[in-house]
Amino acid sequence: MVFGGGTNMSGRLRLAVAAVSVVVFSTVLGVLPASARVDSPSGFSDGITRLSGASRYETAIQVSKQYSPGVPAVFVATGTNFPDALSAAAAAASVGGPLLLTTPTSLPASVKTEIQRLAPAKIFVIGGTGAVSASVATELAKIAPVTRYGGATRYDTGLKIVKGTFSSSTSAILATGRSFPDALAATGVAGTLNAPVILVDGVQPTLTSATLATLSSLGVKDVIIAGGTGVVSTGIVTQLRNKGYTVTRYGGADRYATAALLNSHFFPKGSSDTMFLATGTNFPDALAGAALAGRLGAPLYITTPGCVPASIYDSVSALAPTKTAVLGGTAVVSSNAAKNQSCTPVNTDGLQDAVRSAQSYLDVMPFSRSGLIYQLEFEGFTSAQATYAVDAVGADWSAQAVLSAQSYLDLMAFSRSGLIYQLEFEGFTSAQATYAVDAVGADWSAQAVLSAQSYLDVMPFSRSGLIYQLEFEGFTSAQATYAVDAVGADWSAQAVLSAQSYLDLMAFSRSGLIYQLEFEGFTSAQATYAVDQVGL
Repeated sequence: MVFGGGTNMSGRLRLAVAAVSVVVFSTVLGVLPASARVDSPSGFSDGITRLSGASRYETAIQVSKQYSPGVPAVFVATGTNFPDALSAAAAAASVGGPLLLTTPTSLPASVKTEIQRLAPAKIFVIGGTGAVSASVATELAKIAPVTRYGGATRYDTGLKIVKGTFSSSTSAILATGRSFPDALAATGVAGTLNAPVILVDGVQPTLTSATLATLSSLGVKDVIIAGGTGVVSTGIVTQLRNKGYTVTRYGGADRYATAALLNSHFFPKGSSDTMFLATGTNFPDALAGAALAGRLGAPLYITTPGCVPASIYDSVSALAPTKTAVLGGTAVVSSNAAKNQSCTPVNTDGLQDAVRSAQSYLDVMPFSRSGLIYQLEFEGFTSAQATYAVDAVGADWSAQAVLSAQSYLDLMAFSRSGLIYQLEFEGFTSAQATYAVDAVGADWSAQAVLSAQSYLDVMPFSRSGLIYQLEFEGFTSAQATYAVDAVGADWSAQAVLSAQSYLDLMAFSRSGLIYQLEFEGFTSAQATYAVDQVGL
């Protein structure tokens, strides 16, 4: 069950800024030629094959083990957030190498061992030094030459990956970069088309000039939109059509329906004997599998943990594959879901309806006990029915707290105390919240770095101002100071940005603006330099 033989070749506003975004520092090695692609026969046995490990990093290794040594390239991205790895999945599928995950500040020993086994000709590091540190890149460079693709935003990083790994393509898939499910489900389609998946800020009315330039340079004629108008706007579609592109949207009522529409169109009955199945509620297990699904040109479906939504059930039933590769353990994709067992809708009144509803919520996302009772009451169940149902499902609330803690860390950066507070706000007890936060084993200094970068992505700060902001979030003074120094900001440039933002709001005298900048924490020299630069 091994794919790819490989031949060497010459590839303070935080939810909106959860991804780490830093400027690329490495030398780009150029586009991998199409001739470098390695054919990968599907070797899964009939039935269900589960690819799962003890963590997201180990699950990615289990997927990577399907590749033989001597791969053209290995892609390495952070395992703490989705955008960079999601952008890289279609590229990895095109190049013919696996996608592996790392922590931001250290390369897990097991991941290093797997890369050494793969003996890649090249290693592509995805994201800036805030996502994959320079020390990790240096360690990887001891195995094979390293190229880093990183931009100022998740979208810039994605475009750099596309430019570095696709020389041309008649098709491209656009998906929102604000959430993972649509782009994830599109990766199998991208693989069969040998097309890139380009992440866009779909709530904007138009695409950026950089995205349009990338489409043009690739020679794209057909643009596929993954997702409805709520995630990729009608303005973007109109813009593309006005520029002469053929645009087709596949958007369903929810993430599962979107995945079903995409796969049903591009994978009709009998077109693939293999399908991949991943949870639609979280991203880590699926990222590495998306690259493999794309490489094999097999559809990737998403599901709720306990059973498959009706739209997915219908699409899989129509395809009728004989082989199912499940990404992750039974906690995220149950045996019933792996067997394409459809979810039973709640359609009667009473206690059993409340129990089924409670279980369906827990299959989708984590809840505290009080939070789930409130949700059921909001649906219209009585307090007695809701309480009965929540107790009947017999959930492990400490385990639910762990899942919730991890889901928050997958979205944005937190301090330890800040995450405990957030879980308590959700209704978890103090003991449950503390247990969960310790159980996820986060690197709080790395979290501080992510938070610092996210703030700088939104607005300018002085060094002392950014340290203060991180301490206000709950990071220790040492963590905050480490993080602010780690992001390596040009504080004089930050002062210039701050000066200009003030002038955009109101009038200042020269001395008044210098005073304002010093009040923010900029040094006298930085403030004076900035005011002179804006040409007041």
